[in-house]
Amino acid sequence: MRVLKIKIPSRTLLDLGLPNYFNVVDSIEVLQIYQYDRNNFFSLHKILFKPGTIEALDRHLRVLFHAQSFQVLETKGNEVLCIMKQRKTTGFWPALLSGSWALIAPINIDHDAVVFSVIAKEDAQLNAILNQLKMFKSIKLLAISKPDDMAGNAVNAMPRLTNRQREIMTFAARHGYFEVPKQVSTQQIAEHFQISPSAVINHVQKAEKAIMKTLFG
Repeated sequence: MRVLKIKIPSRTLLDLGLPNYFNVVDSIEVLQIYQYDRNNFFSLHKILFKPGTIEALDRHLRVLFHAQSFQVLETKGNEVLCIMKQRKTTGFWPALLSGSWALIAPINIDHDAVVFSVIAKEDAQLNAILNQLKMFKSIKLLAISKPDDMAGNAVNAMPRLTNRQREIMTFAARHGYFEVPKQVSTQQIAEHFQISPSAVINHVQKAEKAIMKTLFG
């Protein structure tokens, strides 16, 4: 078996005829997917809404996310943790759930990219999976690993980062801050978020500590 970690541009969602989530939200994390029957499932979402949009939460979940029903578990500012009952034939799910693979949570979606992992039974299926995913433009294969590589890493455990830490770490990672040599500077990140370089360093250090604690205890 092999696990593929894949990245596609978020604009691909628009190419598939889906609504523009980012008129309303800043980021979406699908933390868990629970099988219900052949056509329906429950999913655990963490959604960061834009300021002033969360008031229409009920409408957004039903229209944008095609939620048949939902339960809000927690609300922190503009961030909502909720369970939704959804259909496999609506939203972006037909593209992600129809193939010779199984989808592994978490799925991370923001303005720039959708990052998700799939697991395939046989090595020969890898090329088949990538061919099926060619419906997405600019697909990037981030990693190929074995399931046993994930054994000690608490696959679905996510570090508890603040919204700001998550935004900065995502921007930094995608623009090469952690590459050697760095492809983006602390000053450039600070200018992007309109904060000081020392604030960027502080956020990165705290986020790294949270990540290390989550992964290694």
